[in-house]
Amino acid sequence: GGKDSRMSDISDRIKAVIYCRTARAADNNPMNKIDAQDSRCRAYAEGKNYIVEAVFADDGISGTAVDRPGFRALLAFLEKKASEYRYAVVIDDVSRLARDLRVHLELRNLIARAGGRLECPSQALGTGPEADLMENLHIARAENLKNASVDSAKETP
Repeated sequence: GGKDSRMSDISDRIKAVIYCRTARAADNNPMNKIDAQDSRCRAYAEGKNYIVEAVFADDGISGTAVDRPGFRALLAFLEKKASEYRYAVVIDDVSRLARDLRVHLELRNLIARAGGRLECPSQALGTGPEADLMENLHIARAENLKNASVDSAKETP
């Protein structure tokens, strides 16, 4: 039997890392839990035939913060490995990377400079002007939702 041409050699497969984040460690929304994000990202990576090498998480870190321990570890990993391989950095949703447009763009640029390419199961990222617009709209919506929840928390006695 010959080699199945549909099965790529493992060395040809794209490598991936997963990044997850929650603003509050005790977040009551089950969709935001780190393990739920990890599961969705893994399913996406498997569907793309990526090899997931590592998972990085920031549990209880605001989406408006730039300096995060899990994200710093992700960048260090990419900087060490990216000269050998191209890495997909898989996030569950753009709001898991950031809930502020400026922060999102800064983190996205740091990933790119470290040799990674941001990917997301629910949104097309970085595939042209229309995808860039949609990505920015998703971030603006996430920022708006964060601001609305902060405002409603202030009004609650």
